[in-house]
Amino acid sequence: MSGGQQQRVALGRALVKEPAVFLLDEPFSNLDAALRSRMRTEVKHLHLRLGTTSVFVTHDQEEAMTLSDIIAVMRDGKLVQAGSQAEIYGRPRHLYVATFVGKPRMGLLEGTLVAEGTDVMFAGNGVRIGLGSAEAQGLDGSGTGEVTLGIRAEDLVIRLDADATGPRVFDATVQLLEPIGSDTYVELSVGDTSLVSRAAPDLPVTLGLPVRVEAAGRLHLFDRTTGDRLNR
Repeated sequence: MSGGQQQRVALGRALVKEPAVFLLDEPFSNLDAALRSRMRTEVKHLHLRLGTTSVFVTHDQEEAMTLSDIIAVMRDGKLVQAGSQAEIYGRPRHLYVATFVGKPRMGLLEGTLVAEGTDVMFAGNGVRIGLGSAEAQGLDGSGTGEVTLGIRAEDLVIRLDADATGPRVFDATVQLLEPIGSDTYVELSVGDTSLVSRAAPDLPVTLGLPVRVEAAGRLHLFDRTTGDRLNR
């Protein structure tokens, strides 16, 4: 039997016993990408139909995101964060969770928070990004110090207008294009690091093109030393 057939048989054996809890330990680890996706769908349907509690162990964050009601992220045998898919993805409590969950990986910039009146500015890697007031960001104290700024691909927008301005607009250079059909992931060189923007497939950009980009969505701030989340 093929790997997929063997997995179906194993699930069938478990189902006929009508257990109180299903324990699934990386059940798709030996399957190819297409079959993994198919089996993931079948398991999701089974869970919805049976309503049986299932504990699913995986190193594949995509499987965790698509199958789970509650995700528990472990590191070195310790629980780092537990919550819904929206909580884990949208408000990671630690830098480890932020970079582990999400595809493509969250882009990171290292720098310093600088107070400008009642507002806070991120400065680092040759860019300055306005964050608004420290109170609005939920930052303690003066809202200053060394931090790591995280930006997900969907929150970074490429502006083709060379004169585009704004508190969250900065310069970058296109260094890689990854078309995946419905979207194109654009890798951007920013100072000595890189960020990824999710763009429309017909966006007219080429390798080496200087562009203006805007951090238009949610930004994530983490303590440079502990990795703990700082902002709301």
